[in-house]
Amino acid sequence: MPKIQPTKIMNKHHITAVKQFTDRKHYIEAFWNCIYSIQNDDTKVLVYYGVSGIGKSSLRKKLQHEIEIKDENILWGFIDFDVRQHRDVDNALLFLRTELSRKYKISFNLFDFAYAYYLKKASPQMSFTEKSIPFLEEGSLVTDIIATFGDMPLVGIPVKILAVLDKVNNKYKDWINQKRINDILDMSLKEPKELLEYLPVYFAEDLKNYASEKNGKIVIFLDTYEALNSSNKGEKSYFQIDEWIRDVLIPNLPGGLFVILGREKLKWQDINSQWAECIEQHLVGTLADVDSRSFLVYSGIKENEIINSIIEISEGHPYFLDLCVDTYEAIKKGKKPTKEDFLNNNKIQLFEKFMQYLQYHERETLKVLSVPRFWNSEIFELLIKEYNTGYPIMGLDEFCNFSFISERALKDTWEMHSLMRKSLNEYQKNEQLIEVHKVMFKYYSKKLKNVADKTQEIYLNEAYYHGSKFLKKDEFGEWFLDKSDYFFKMGNILFLKHLYEKFFQEVKDETNIHNFSFLLAQSSYRLGKIYISLGSYLKAEEILKYAEIHVDKAENLSIIGLLAVLYKDTYKDKESEKYFQKYISNYNELRRENLDIYNSIAKIKILINYGKLKVYLSEYEDALDIYNKVVLEIEDLLKEKYHIYTLLSYKADALEKLGEVNERMRNYSISGKLYKKAIKIYDYIINEHELHQEEGWDLIYLLNNKGMVYKRLAEYYVEIGKSENAKHSYRRALESYEYSKEKSCENIDTYKKIGFAARGLLRQLVNDGSEKKQIEKTFYKCEEGFMKALELSPKDVSAIHSMGGAYMILGKSYEKEMNYFKSLELYDKALRYSSEAIGIQPDYLYAYDGKAEILIHKAEIYSKMNDVEKALSLYKEGLIVLEEILKKTPKACYALEKKELIKRMICELKSSNKFDKVNT
Repeated sequence: MPKIQPTKIMNKHHITAVKQFTDRKHYIEAFWNCIYSIQNDDTKVLVYYGVSGIGKSSLRKKLQHEIEIKDENILWGFIDFDVRQHRDVDNALLFLRTELSRKYKISFNLFDFAYAYYLKKASPQMSFTEKSIPFLEEGSLVTDIIATFGDMPLVGIPVKILAVLDKVNNKYKDWINQKRINDILDMSLKEPKELLEYLPVYFAEDLKNYASEKNGKIVIFLDTYEALNSSNKGEKSYFQIDEWIRDVLIPNLPGGLFVILGREKLKWQDINSQWAECIEQHLVGTLADVDSRSFLVYSGIKENEIINSIIEISEGHPYFLDLCVDTYEAIKKGKKPTKEDFLNNNKIQLFEKFMQYLQYHERETLKVLSVPRFWNSEIFELLIKEYNTGYPIMGLDEFCNFSFISERALKDTWEMHSLMRKSLNEYQKNEQLIEVHKVMFKYYSKKLKNVADKTQEIYLNEAYYHGSKFLKKDEFGEWFLDKSDYFFKMGNILFLKHLYEKFFQEVKDETNIHNFSFLLAQSSYRLGKIYISLGSYLKAEEILKYAEIHVDKAENLSIIGLLAVLYKDTYKDKESEKYFQKYISNYNELRRENLDIYNSIAKIKILINYGKLKVYLSEYEDALDIYNKVVLEIEDLLKEKYHIYTLLSYKADALEKLGEVNERMRNYSISGKLYKKAIKIYDYIINEHELHQEEGWDLIYLLNNKGMVYKRLAEYYVEIGKSENAKHSYRRALESYEYSKEKSCENIDTYKKIGFAARGLLRQLVNDGSEKKQIEKTFYKCEEGFMKALELSPKDVSAIHSMGGAYMILGKSYEKEMNYFKSLELYDKALRYSSEAIGIQPDYLYAYDGKAEILIHKAEIYSKMNDVEKALSLYKEGLIVLEEILKKTPKACYALEKKELIKRMICELKSSNKFDKVNT
């Protein structure tokens, strides 16, 4: 877990201009002027911006130190966005809350409730105990209430909370009032996404109330602000990245001062002109001569002539001031420093002077440690021994006393200032650098294992960096494709995205790109799959179209196939059809040139997707023909006795698809047999095939597919009226997905499938009139799956639309209880999800179908409430939505059936007494 940086500077044996602030009166005066002029209702943001290494963080530490000395009525907190985890709203606020609570004994009761509710809703399976929530203090109000959560479904928690609040009312009478009770109970109605958006509101409310009671002022420091953008996955616009700070947290803390430190000026006034009156911005430049002089004297340099020379050469830049002090100390070990040592030097000569006066073991160790981007004690020892630098192995602490070395957020790791790394790299021969890169590449490559561990991401990332510095492009490419394969198949695509983007660009930039046709095809294919999974369809199309033009015909086959799938997934059926046909044609041409078994397997995957397109277009006969041909091709390939388990898994997949088509064609007896046959094959593979740990991705694929067949089997049982069998099959599907989730926590497909199966079970429970507790629990399982999928891929329209479907089913449960207003509220939520999906992907027909179904349910409620006019209006709106489907796929049975249903309902409504009364 991430943590707030300590308020005191880490104990060092030297003083630096970067880490030890040298007084800059103008910036400090600006801060205190803001503090003492701000009114209770004011919104105020103070910005210090400037280039890296100029001293912004030192300024922040100086201001925090002054607050501690000058004004005990100021409550201050600090977030450093350089810590990656702090860039998430929940983590940032949680640790800001923990730090403020520790320093000032603030009770964040509302925030704690909201955070606990968020965890409970986002992870319903989580066991809630005092130990599982990081901020709980023994004997606190929230501890009493969290203890009631336990493993209880959310539906029962509000009642329990009311009982606890009543019980402890005397103990917390100063805090508990009706509004706060209502606020707490209101949290139970919010979705996880909405709770996440409201966390800054609850945090601000708690902090504001405490400050009001103590008559204190609030200051929040936000350092390394530019890092927020570095975590953006390309799914958010520039102004969405810090939306929770700009539009929620700051406005909810009027009278507080937010101090932002970053590389660039804020541009918030571009989206709201009122911000221009609330923001005060200062460029942090080099130190003034008087401040530089003060720092140098404080650092132990007394000679005025030397001080004047250093000020001239450093031009007041904190990094170069630090380097001069380090050089002064190095010279002093051998002789008395003089002004000539710092006279008429440019910055390159200053660096060379510093290196000249270092001892051999210091100089050689700095050279080798400038190659890795960071190091720990293990790397420190490895490089010292490998290059015999002479530095004591146990001397890491002493070595890290150089002003340009700092400890990273990752515990027990250190890094060198970028300017010093650059100078040291340029100081050495390229051959020397390459030798160290080879050692580091070997070091990280050896640590790479096929296990689900976050440290493996670091190892691959660093191995990539070092390997790319010396390996030939084709050799490096083959290594990267091989080593990244495990991450790819485990669904760890968010991590891989930036590496594949970098690799694709490096291949694309090659002068003779046709010499790297294989690497271009593979990198664009994999990056295309990543983009498709994340819903970045335009990016996927752009790189795949580029590859289609530039790669050889044999490698082009995979690109054409993925373009066909891309257009299928974006519901461009004509383009998809064209590329599926192009793939089949090219495959048949290349087959004469002896394509291998891998090409045959790839073709089977493409044909299965082609069949999905036909199902989507309601062209069921064509789909049957495709799937039957796939099964026959697999049977022929199985005779060769190669890749038996892979082929069997695709056979099971094809049988499941055949079952789906037969079910849609009402051939239920056939579909049921096909599903059971597919399950039998999956069971055989899983039980008999020796799945080693490093082949865990095989297991994930098989478990997800097996779960899908159980879901299909459940739907089959629903159609033939076997409710208990259906519920059993849905639960078997969920078991399979949960097992898959244990193997890979970042597989988007797994989370979506959890949502789909739970939604099917939810529908059956509602139809059967099951008890509310069971319905609520299943709904939250469904929500957990879809919300996690959307967290990983925010524009996944199938997950968005399906979440709406879950709300519709939950609304149906309230409709059956005749709680019409609650039902309508949930139907409206469902409609918002369907509309959002249509807005993202206007050709996504299933979202139109879902929207029409919700409108039918709403119309039925208004009919029951005798609001005939509203009911008729909703039915007609439903017809308009269905026409959108039928324009694109005139044979869509599901749309035609709903259209007939609506027409029948309208006729019945118009012929009823209710309609006569309305006309009267």
